[in-house]
Amino acid sequence: MAARNALADRLRKTGDRDAATRVKALKRPTPSAWALNQVYFHAPELLQGALAQAQRLRELHAADGVDPSQLTAALEAQRHATHAIVDAALEHLQTIGQQAGPVQQRRLASSVQGWLAGRTDEAPGRMTQDVEAGGFDALTSVGTALPRVPVAIASARAAPRIELPDPRHEEATRELAAAEHAARSAMERVRRSTDEQALRQRELERAQAAVRAAEAALQEQRNRLQERLRAADAAQAELATAKADSEKADARVAQARRTLDAYKA
Repeated sequence: MAARNALADRLRKTGDRDAATRVKALKRPTPSAWALNQVYFHAPELLQGALAQAQRLRELHAADGVDPSQLTAALEAQRHATHAIVDAALEHLQTIGQQAGPVQQRRLASSVQGWLAGRTDEAPGRMTQDVEAGGFDALTSVGTALPRVPVAIASARAAPRIELPDPRHEEATRELAAAEHAARSAMERVRRSTDEQALRQRELERAQAAVRAAEAALQEQRNRLQERLRAADAAQAELATAKADSEKADARVAQARRTLDAYKA
C-alpha cells in the first residue's frame, strides 16, 4: 500500500492526475486476486488461452447439432486452461509464503471461472477481490472427473469477451507491481543484513570471550612464573649460604688438623 501511495504521488507530480486517481483508488487485493494479477504480469498467455477456450465453449453451445465429443473435448480444454492458471497463481503465492492448499485452490479456480463468465468488472491485472464462479463451479473442482455441461454456460452465449486492462492502467499497475517487488526485495535485504549483523555480533562476542580467557590464562602463567622465579632466587640464596657455611666448616677442619699436628710434634 505504501508503494501504491508513492506511485500515485509520483504520477500526480508529473501532471497525470487521472492515472494518479486510478492508482490511489486501487484496493489491497486478496491473496487469490494478487496471485491472479501476477499471472497476468508474468504469463498473460495462460489468460488469453483460457479466454479462447471459454469462447470456443460458448460457440459450441450456440451451434446446433454439436457432436458430443467436441463438447467433451472443449470442456476438457477449458478445465486444463483453468488448472494451468491456478497452478501458476499458486506458485506466486508460495513465493511470498502464502498457504497453497485446497481452500486456496478452490478460491483461485472460482475467481478464474467467475471472470471468464463475466461475473466481475475486474480482470486479472487489476483484481482486488475473489469472484464467485456461479454455474462454473463444476468445472473448477481441482482433481475431480470431467463434469456434465453446466446450465450457466449455455445461458452465457451472448456474454461479452472480457478485455484485459487498458494500456495506461496496465502501465500504472505494472509500475505498482515493480515497486512492490522492489519493496519486498529491499525488506529481504534488510532481513539478510540483520541476520548477518547478528551472526557477526555473536562471532565478535565469542572472540572477545576467547581473548579474555586467553588473557586470564596468560596472567595465570605469569603469576606462576613469578612464583618460580622467587623460589629460584630463594634456592640460589640458600645455596650461597650453604657454600659459605661449607667453606667455614672446611676452614675449621683445617685449623683443627693443624692444632692436632702441633700437639703430636
